[in-house]
Amino acid sequence: MTYPQYVDGLILSDASGGPDINPAPMTLSSVVAQIPVVNLLLDFITPRALVKSGLEDATRVAGIVTDEKIERYWHLLRRPGNRQAMRKRLTAPNNDAIFRSELAQMHTPTLILWGREDQFVDLADGLWFGKTIPNAQVAVYDGVGHLPMVEVPVLSAIDVREFLQSLPSRVPEPHAN
Repeated sequence: MTYPQYVDGLILSDASGGPDINPAPMTLSSVVAQIPVVNLLLDFITPRALVKSGLEDATRVAGIVTDEKIERYWHLLRRPGNRQAMRKRLTAPNNDAIFRSELAQMHTPTLILWGREDQFVDLADGLWFGKTIPNAQVAVYDGVGHLPMVEVPVLSAIDVREFLQSLPSRVPEPHAN
């Protein structure tokens, strides 16, 4: 971490970037993202059907994928820079070895939230983060996929609140006039 003095705590929720211990099966989104030139079209064209498919692949809790959620995620994905970032994430090589030593030296309090049934990033990666980052806490949610904050919002919010309350208080420095 470049500026740890500015980070009081870190929360990872089903984060990619680990060693990809048990690679996920290819989803429609990841297949399209792997096709050269065609994947560049995703920067400009994002069919709702692709968003719906992605949400259905991501979640395990019944009733989570609604028309309202599809619309919300579709709009969020279309915000400036989000589609390009998603394409880059889906096509990025596995670089866990690059960051392993940095993570092992990180002393920022860290909470790791993970859905046990995540089909995108396996729980083994979440446990890897938990072992690699010193003193990290791991919360695993049974029956939950890739989006704990959406699938079990109350449970994940309780864990986040407890984590945030456990962080040392930072007294703001007075502003110079």
